[in-house]
Formats: sequence, C-alpha cells, structure tokens
Amino acid sequence: MRPVKETVVNDDQTPISESVDQASADLQIVPPVETDELVGAAPGDVPQPNAPSFQWQASEYVQHHKNGGWYFGVVATVVVLSGLAYLLKSRFSIALFVVMGAAVIVYAKRPPRMLTYELSDGGLTIDSKHYPFQAFRSFSVIRDIAWHSIELEPTQRFMPRMSVLFDDNDFDAIVKHLLERLPRVDREPDFVERATRYLRF
Repeated sequence: MRPVKETVVNDDQTPISESVDQASADLQIVPPVETDELVGAAPGDVPQPNAPSFQWQASEYVQHHKNGGWYFGVVATVVVLSGLAYLLKSRFSIALFVVMGAAVIVYAKRPPRMLTYELSDGGLTIDSKHYPFQAFRSFSVIRDIAWHSIELEPTQRFMPRMSVLFDDNDFDAIVKHLLERLPRVDREPDFVERATRYLRF
C-alpha cells in the first residue's frame, strides 16, 4: 500500500509550496542607500563634529598705560635693592636685581598679541593649542575696567591659573558653555593680583 502524499492548498486551489516559490521569485532585495545628508536638511545644516561651539578674539593680557614715572620707579627700586646687596657684599644679588629690572621693563613695553579662543565640547583651544576640560576643576569670573577675564583653576596643584580675556558681548555665551562642563567658583583677588593691578603690570 503506497503512502498517500497530501498537498495543502490555498483557498484559490493553489498549492502552498508553489505560492511560496512564486513569492520568492517576485521578491527583490534592495541594497541600502548610503547618504551623507540628513533627511529634510540642507547640506549646510549637517553639523560638523569638530566645529567649535564658540569662537572669539581677545588680547593676550590687559596692557596698562605706563608713564615715565612708572619706569623711573622700577629703576629706582633696582638701584635701592642693588645698594643693599652691595652693603651685604652679595654680588650675585646685584646681578639678579639688575636682570630682573631689565626684564620687567622689556616685558612692560611688549605689546600684547591678539589671540583666537575656541570653546568646543573637548575643551579650550588658544591659537591651535588645546586644553581639555579635564585639566581644570573650576572657573571664576574676574571683573576689570577694560577687559573682563575668566580664570580656569587647574587640577594640578602647582600649575598656575589660566586667564582668558573676553568682551562684554561674549560673556553670556562663554559662561553658559563653561557651566555645562565646569563649576563656577568666584573668588576675591589675592595679594599678588592686587599688587600687580596697583602697579599697573
């Protein structure tokens, strides 16, 4: 007795196996389409991953006007200190005071450079030199007459604070960007900062 071979059919009397074969033949595999643009956005609207979040230009440091009396005071200070060193018979100190006085005068006459500052998600870039946010623990805002500055407190103990100058028009944008990544801890100027302001240095 031969086994009976059953064939399952659809409602339209077509075998299911033939329907599956026909559907497979009609199926077309469409390869994925690669595109560099977002749907519904113009090419210029696509964000650049390395584009700076905010960019501005400011002076390297605040240059205070120094008259002839200021330079005379520097020379007089060097002469007095050198005289005391001479009485103490310290020739090394005399040479040190003279070199320091000359360096102060040369540095005071040097005009500050205009620097380009960039704030991005990765940190702060000053004229192509990058500083990641991980290198700082906080920032503070220092008010001045001509320029305002932001001081970044480094995480390393013996590293000096980094001062960044900006204009009033850029204050809100810069502070908002920094607050998303660093805490703001305003402080009062210390003795050295008050002395340099008083001496207009």
